[in-house]
Amino acid sequence: MAKIGESLYPIAVLIDELKNDDINLRLNSIRKLPTIAKALGEERTRKELIPFLGDNHDDDDEVLLSMAEELGRFIPFVGGVEHAHQDSVRLLAVEGSADLGKMLEPEDCIKKILPAMIDFSQDKSWRVRYVVANQLYELSETVGPATTKTDLLPAYVKLLCDNEAEVRIAAAGKVTKFCQILEPKLAIQHILPCVKDLSTDSSQHVRSSLASVIMGMAPILGKVIGIDLLSQSLLPAIVELAEDKHWRVRLALIEYIPLLASQLGVDFFDDKLGDLCMQWLEDKLKEFEGKKLVSATKEGLKLDESEDEKKNAEKLKEKFEDLCKVIKDVLGDRVEKVVVSDRVVDSPCCLVTGEYGWTANMERIMKAQALRDASMAGYMSSKKTMEINPENSIIEELRKRAAADKNDMSVKDLVLLLFETSLLTSGFTLEDPNTFGNRIHRMLKLGLSIDEDDITAEVDDLPSLDDVAAEGSKMEEVD
Repeated sequence: MAKIGESLYPIAVLIDELKNDDINLRLNSIRKLPTIAKALGEERTRKELIPFLGDNHDDDDEVLLSMAEELGRFIPFVGGVEHAHQDSVRLLAVEGSADLGKMLEPEDCIKKILPAMIDFSQDKSWRVRYVVANQLYELSETVGPATTKTDLLPAYVKLLCDNEAEVRIAAAGKVTKFCQILEPKLAIQHILPCVKDLSTDSSQHVRSSLASVIMGMAPILGKVIGIDLLSQSLLPAIVELAEDKHWRVRLALIEYIPLLASQLGVDFFDDKLGDLCMQWLEDKLKEFEGKKLVSATKEGLKLDESEDEKKNAEKLKEKFEDLCKVIKDVLGDRVEKVVVSDRVVDSPCCLVTGEYGWTANMERIMKAQALRDASMAGYMSSKKTMEINPENSIIEELRKRAAADKNDMSVKDLVLLLFETSLLTSGFTLEDPNTFGNRIHRMLKLGLSIDEDDITAEVDDLPSLDDVAAEGSKMEEVD
């Protein structure tokens, strides 16, 4: 037991020191890695220590550099060359390569770091190639344009054409940054052909990654090759992405259109991009993850139900049928019909429009346009269906009161108040906000047990329920 405790003690110390805020303690723990590896033995080093180091995400350059140096001498501690294939070691090494290269002189970086990065770009582990694809452009800034052209450009082109989608995603997301370093002619000759292929890649995530950065290439290349040549070389890929079947790809492209338009000018936008933007304005997302999208603000929404749920729904419809008739009688032409809902969960009720009617947002827009013409007001309102929630306690109590006396004035008052609140919660506008406010004040006073005489006096000031129910839509006239 004593020996086991002694072997575990160095690991416990390592864990504590690697999590410490003091960088000197973290560096000290990294330098002890060979000693700890010897204590653990080859098998435990491979199965426990290396994965632990792989999960340790330290963002300090000095710590990463020290870890890369120590892991470079780790082959004997994992059991020799035959066990040095674990990508965890190479991942840790490649993660710090770009930062290490920035700390060195360009000549030393070319001599010591560049060969390793080129080898890593062809590593058999896609995870290693993925990290390289994310960092290669950073190394280009250090080694200079000449070495980038002869060594890094071929490696980057291979990553753009990698057989793993994850690697292509990382590489595609860096095309603009890489083109900023390259001579424009080299970008056109070597990068643009890959961009055209990636715009039709089989993975939507690759296309989305490309779409999020492709707009940045246009200003870089356009200044050198001119608008006409740019249209011939880059625009086809942009159009391909703009018409992609996946909405995420289209969205990624749309977000960068304003930047492109501002940098390339009005003429280019009108001539080359105007039609695309008009298509996006009419863009209709019809399905998501294989499921058809429907508007939740319109009637006809069908939800999956089990047989037991269907039977329960039929019982509830029968139970609340009389209440639906009472509510319809009170509201009159304000609603086309009143039904028991299977979509409302918490609220007492909601208002929806017909399957082919205007949504609440569109109705508000149309009413705003009709403000100067009161004769058009009646045509601006959609026919509405009121859906009541049979599981809600307010609706249940209302059902009981209506069953006891459907002519009860409190029932009519509550129905009207429910209708007006559902107008607001469903996104519509109130016909008479003042009357609605007075009703709320009355309910507050009832809840606060204020003198009934005061309440009665205020009720007398309210319009009669029959007048309110029969009243048409009141549109504010604008001079």
